[in-house]
Amino acid sequence: MPTRVPAAIACLAIAIPAPAQPYYASMGAKEPLAAANAPVELDTYLFTTSVIGAFPRPGPHILFDHYGGRDGYMRSHLAKLQRDIDARIPDPNATGLAIIDYEDWWPFWTDQHNEPSDAPPDAQDHDTLDDWRDHIRTTHAELLTDLSPELQESVFASTFLATAEFFWSETLRECQRLRPNIQWGFYGLPPRDYWLHRRNDQAGIDRWKARNDQELAWLWDQTDALYPSVYTFYASTPGTPGKGQDAPSDNAKYIRANIEEAVRLANGKPVYAFVWWRYHSSNQQFGDQFLTPLNLKQALTNPLESGATGVVLWEKPLEGQDLIAAVRYAKRQVVPLLRDVRQPRRFPD
Repeated sequence: MPTRVPAAIACLAIAIPAPAQPYYASMGAKEPLAAANAPVELDTYLFTTSVIGAFPRPGPHILFDHYGGRDGYMRSHLAKLQRDIDARIPDPNATGLAIIDYEDWWPFWTDQHNEPSDAPPDAQDHDTLDDWRDHIRTTHAELLTDLSPELQESVFASTFLATAEFFWSETLRECQRLRPNIQWGFYGLPPRDYWLHRRNDQAGIDRWKARNDQELAWLWDQTDALYPSVYTFYASTPGTPGKGQDAPSDNAKYIRANIEEAVRLANGKPVYAFVWWRYHSSNQQFGDQFLTPLNLKQALTNPLESGATGVVLWEKPLEGQDLIAAVRYAKRQVVPLLRDVRQPRRFPD
């Protein structure tokens, strides 16, 4: 029979500190590292969408479709959130890191992913902004009276941002109330970008930073820690990059730019970089393959060099031969590097 990873440790997240700082640890699919006798502790909690309250996955308009209205939806959401936290972190005095992983839509308007769809508003079809526009047209048409299309878009954006902030803030506040000694935050925020930095698109970078400052300022004030994601998208090669590849300097620039932005926004709060020891699944040539030693070193060291407090290494649920392969990779590649990272030294790009 295949070896199964227990559901309680289904997502790997290990925290690696900056040199000369204490280790930060996490819960997750810890078997590969435990089997490899990795120098890590495991007390970080990763809450995916279905196990941390009732996230309105189609978009924030769903809050108002509840039979009890927005307030009724929030009562149900927060009640489930408390049950979920009590089940996962029973000790009210627990410490460590806790990451809320909501990814269906984000609490910003500018550059929010939106796919036009004819499906009903409760469908999970990634047309969050269009659904919100329809919601305002249907329920608050008076806000749009006699406005130009540009001003109507401003109304859509401002009302969306207010509702998104309300939901995410109330969620975070309740988590902090229930487990006050844990460092709570949201996965993937600030949102990463690869191509802006690779192309040196200064206008795009300025827009990216302005969005972080103007639409998400409330989040940086309220969160205990920031958990930006810098998964490796391309296999870096010292030679001429082919399909699915980039130059080591491009990958290093991507990691550093995104972590430096998180550090800027954190304003002194801890920053933990999320990485995966495999290439991103979107890479058709190398997706889901283990990182080469070059990219693994970059993933584990570049964030620390850029000011991150630690690095969180994630892995999906594993079993059978996949789990065996991960244990082998952890023993041969990851653990030696983790032990080396503890020393006050730096690796080249």
